Amino acid sequence: MKLTTQLLIAIAALIALAWPQVTASAQEEIESEVWVTAQDFSNLRAGPSLYFEVMTVLPVGATLPATGRTIQGDWIQVVHDDGYGWIASWLLRWTGDILELPIDGVPTDLRFARRTGPIGITSREAPYYVEGIDPTTRVGYLPQATEIELTGRVGSFQNGFFWVQFVMDDQFYWIGSYDVRLPYRYGIVPDGSYLYVYGRLLGQLRTEFARVRNTLDSIGSRWRDLDAGFAVSCNNITPRITLNPEYFLSADLSVESEYVPAYRALVEAVTYANDAITRFETVCARQGEARVITPEEVQDALAVVDEGGRYLTLANTLLPPLARRDPLLGNVGEDGE
Repeated sequence: MKLTTQLLIAIAALIALAWPQVTASAQEEIESEVWVTAQDFSNLRAGPSLYFEVMTVLPVGATLPATGRTIQGDWIQVVHDDGYGWIASWLLRWTGDILELPIDGVPTDLRFARRTGPIGITSREAPYYVEGIDPTTRVGYLPQATEIELTGRVGSFQNGFFWVQFVMDDQFYWIGSYDVRLPYRYGIVPDGSYLYVYGRLLGQLRTEFARVRNTLDSIGSRWRDLDAGFAVSCNNITPRITLNPEYFLSADLSVESEYVPAYRALVEAVTYANDAITRFETVCARQGEARVITPEEVQDALAVVDEGGRYLTLANTLLPPLARRDPLLGNVGEDGE
């Protein structure tokens, strides 16, 4: 997840001042470089599930060091002044690499069955690596048909080739997806692409593209219904949309300038979507007989929707080539290196 400079400064202040404080004895045990910040009032639970008791409720902005995660990354273990607890990850923002957090966290008095991650099977004698996704850190080769428990990834099948993290003898390793027969459930493990500008922009553009498309489709369907002669309700009008300002920082776009055309196309699509919404709101604001809409108004609005759709198509056309050439994935040779 990308944090702005201002947010990073705020986190640093919270670490020093905000409730709850980490005790000195707990700090001595913490080696994690991952810190999480609650984005809402958040239940701190004794274990990684809604079935575990609530230990306390963390206030908005509480910042704590992370000490573990579930394989799926949907629960994060943290340490606070009352001990160790778990928070649902969707309530958090974080800094650092969650893929490096130990599965199931640090040991506690609580005992529960560990969930197993998706299992992949090597399709040949395959090189594997340590210290992140750096082929210069090759450890050795896994025999063909070796089963590996997946714990993370960088990328997905949308990108073509990608890297897969797995655990073996309590150590994280990496292997190329081209060397593993992956189960359909591989997608439940967290994606570490957000740590890198290129991967982060790709994921953020895909997320925002889906939001803009849904907004344009929603308002467009109302105008098309009017064009077909159907009665259309003015209730629950689709709200205007804005792109997440934290997603497209100028610093990121300057580093990976190839994303600028897709980003600008998305900005234009947002402009046309909001224009179509404004036109519909204007009609709905009329009173009595004045609410009657002319065919010309409908056609003008549909032209706006169509123009927004063209920019969306452009953005969607530009994204697949960017995914395929992700430099983070490197150039794959005959031996997978």
